[in-house]
Amino acid sequence: MEALSRYFEKAMDIFADVLLNPSFSPEEMERARRDILSAIKRQEDNLTRTALNLFLKTLYTRHPYGLDILGTSETVRSINKEDLVKYYKSYAAPEGMIISVVGDVGEKGVLKAIGRHFGGLKKRTFSPPEVAKEPPPETVKEAVLKREEKAQAHTILGFQAPTLKDPDRYAFEVLNTVLAGQGGRLFIELRDKRSLAYSVTSFLTFGLDPGSFGVYIASSPEKVDEAVEGIKRELRGLINGGVTKEELKRAQNYLVGTFEIGFQQNASQAAKIAFDELYGVGWDEYTRYSSGIYSVTEEDIVRVAKKYIDLDRYVLTIVRPPEES
Repeated sequence: MEALSRYFEKAMDIFADVLLNPSFSPEEMERARRDILSAIKRQEDNLTRTALNLFLKTLYTRHPYGLDILGTSETVRSINKEDLVKYYKSYAAPEGMIISVVGDVGEKGVLKAIGRHFGGLKKRTFSPPEVAKEPPPETVKEAVLKREEKAQAHTILGFQAPTLKDPDRYAFEVLNTVLAGQGGRLFIELRDKRSLAYSVTSFLTFGLDPGSFGVYIASSPEKVDEAVEGIKRELRGLINGGVTKEELKRAQNYLVGTFEIGFQQNASQAAKIAFDELYGVGWDEYTRYSSGIYSVTEEDIVRVAKKYIDLDRYVLTIVRPPEES
C-alpha cells in the first residue's frame, strides 16, 4: 500500500481490512481470472517467454521452480471461492507475517496502529509446504519445441545458481553483469563481432532453493549450433581466463549504482526490507549489499564460475520453427 503520510491512520484501516477480512467476491474473482487468462495467452504468443518456461521446466523436473507462476488455463478456470478461502486460512497466519513501513511517519504511531489492527491475530500452526530438492543436472539435458509463428530460434543454455542466502550470490551477480547487457561480453562477441544473434544476454535468479543462471540467444535457425558453441566458448573463457580489472570494476559500479537508484523509492525500500526478512536474509541486507558487491575479487569470479558452470552438465532448450524438408 502507498499513501500520503498524513493519511496514514485511515490508510492503515483499509490496509488491515483488506488483509484481515477478504471477501473474495465473485465479481472480483472473475475479473482476476480474466486478467490471468489473458496474461497466459500473451505469454504463449511470446516466444522468448516460451523459451524461458521450457528452460525452467527442463532444469527443475521435481521442484516447483519449474512451474509457470501464472498456472495453466485449466487450473485457473477451475479455481473457486472455497479454494481461495482455504488457501488464505492456511497462509495468512501471524507466524509467517512481516509488515514493513517506510516513509515520513513516526515509529511509535506506526507500532500503535499495527498493534491495534493485527495484535488480535490468533496464533496457529503454520509451516511452509515441503518442497522436493532438485539436484543439478548430471548430464546434458536438451529440450526442443517447434513453433511455426516466426523464422527465429530462441535458445537458452543454463545451470542452477546460488540461493538467496549463499555468500556466492554477490560474486555471481558480478559474473552475470560482466556477461549481460549491451556492454557485456556476450553482446560484443556473439552479436557485434560474429553476427550470430538478433539478441543475446544472460540472466540470473536467486531462490530460497538453488536458483537459475542461463544465457539466452535469439538467432536465425541455421545458426543455432554455431550460437550454442559461441555461448560455450564465452563461458569457457570465463572459467579459464576470468575477468579483467576493468570488467570487474564496471560491473560492480553498475550493480551498486542501479541498486541505489532503485532503492530511493519508499515502495522499493519497504519491499526489500519485508522480503529479505521473510526469506531469512535479514531485513538490513540493504546495508550490506554495496560492500558485498565491492568485496568481490577476480579470483571470486573464477571460483564461482568453476563451481556452478559445468559444460558437461547443463540444460539446453531451443524454441525453433520446424526444419524444412
